[in-house]
Amino acid sequence: MSTTAKQVVRILRLAPYLQAHPDVTVAEVARSLGVRPAQVVKDLQVLMMCGTGPYGGQMIDVDLDALEDDGRIRISNAEVLAHPMRFTPAEVVPLMVGLRLLADVTGPGQHVVIERTLEKLRSIAGPDAEAAGRVEVRTVSASQEIRDAIDTAKERAVRLRITYAGHATTQRLVDVDQIILRDGLTYLQAWSDAVAEGDAPGWRTFRLDRILDAEVTDEPSLRRPDPPHTDTWTSTLARADTVVLDVDPRGEWVAEAHPVQGREPRPDGKAGSRLHLRVADRQWFISLMLRLGDSATVISPDDAAQAAQEAAAAALRAYS
Repeated sequence: MSTTAKQVVRILRLAPYLQAHPDVTVAEVARSLGVRPAQVVKDLQVLMMCGTGPYGGQMIDVDLDALEDDGRIRISNAEVLAHPMRFTPAEVVPLMVGLRLLADVTGPGQHVVIERTLEKLRSIAGPDAEAAGRVEVRTVSASQEIRDAIDTAKERAVRLRITYAGHATTQRLVDVDQIILRDGLTYLQAWSDAVAEGDAPGWRTFRLDRILDAEVTDEPSLRRPDPPHTDTWTSTLARADTVVLDVDPRGEWVAEAHPVQGREPRPDGKAGSRLHLRVADRQWFISLMLRLGDSATVISPDDAAQAAQEAAAAALRAYS
């Protein structure tokens, strides 16, 4: 679980705990939650930003004077957490549109779950749900008959015979893997037999709107090598380099704003933390280091430290 996710779990426990234990000390809360007192104070700073809305009377109030004077925690207006929450139009419309889009790239088994979820959202959102119905979602896909054939072949673990209009119209015998949505286009990822001299069998992607016909066969699908990797945000992050940073207290916000692999006290004994941060985009990392300035030091790898130093030097030259 990421540092941010852990903090969310703590805060969800913190509000009812503080309501049940008025005037509790920071040290007592730290022992109960298994964290440092400084972390409790940080969690309280986040808790002050929680509530049912951005205005007075809607946010949880923390008595900062009591906290600073004798280390005791007193909160008020936390009862708002017991009020039933309701989706706003800005929240419910993207959810419903996204689910309709998801239905375009999933099989019939998932359609039942998607429709049930949509029904629940409609009942919760009330009149706001009408706005989602006015949003038109378009993906370039195949006919329902072809989609059904693909889903059936996948479910039965049998091969599919397709007629495909590529550079030339060909017939192929394929093993279905998955449907991929990319830039508004839907693709079938499948293992294809060779169809002509010089053509090798292997993994292929076929645009669904170019599949002219699909026939489910009785021939069992065969075990194939693993399909090529399809990038997603999480898979890209999992393969990213790990950068180790030492940050002073001014830079500790990084651990709350971005997923980190690890966080521990600085080995040099100075205030702050050592962070282990996944970096999939080097330019993003350089921008982060420019924002952090002298509040952070790159420990490893060396090329990341050098890139940050060069970017800082270039920024200084631009202002000289």
